[in-house]
Amino acid sequence: MLERPPREREWISWLIVVLWAGAIFATVPLARWIESTVVAHFGRDLFLWGVLVAVAFATAGALRALRRSGRLDPRSALWLAAVAAAYTAGAFSLRRNAEEAVHFVQYGVLGVLAFRALGHRMRDAALYPAAALVGGLVGLLDEGLQWLTPRRVCVTWG
Repeated sequence: MLERPPREREWISWLIVVLWAGAIFATVPLARWIESTVVAHFGRDLFLWGVLVAVAFATAGALRALRRSGRLDPRSALWLAAVAAAYTAGAFSLRRNAEEAVHFVQYGVLGVLAFRALGHRMRDAALYPAAALVGGLVGLLDEGLQWLTPRRVCVTWG
């Protein structure tokens, strides 16, 4: 990815980022309804298991992509394992409020999409923190929207 830009046009990459962020924002007013429906029909653990399955599929997909590109080396595998372990640990740490772990999937996808969109113009390691910054800004907007939405709680510090 760092060697060449994505195949699609840059504006399409950014449109996909905006649409995904919009989907995240659209779930804010529906979150309590979605949560109560899922819990009533399937139980709260479905959120946790859904996130763990998503992490497993993402890890397998990343391993496959690295193998196909010829860049699967021990260092890459170690980084991928560390990221998968961090996501898994984070999901388990939220098992009492497992619906919050869904944010790991939402923002994981957003990070990949932002990485691709930024990859049209960036080819160095600065691409990683830049993608994280995009995700952080969308997260701040998400928290602000939650603050404005009845029955939702935003993260506060202090």
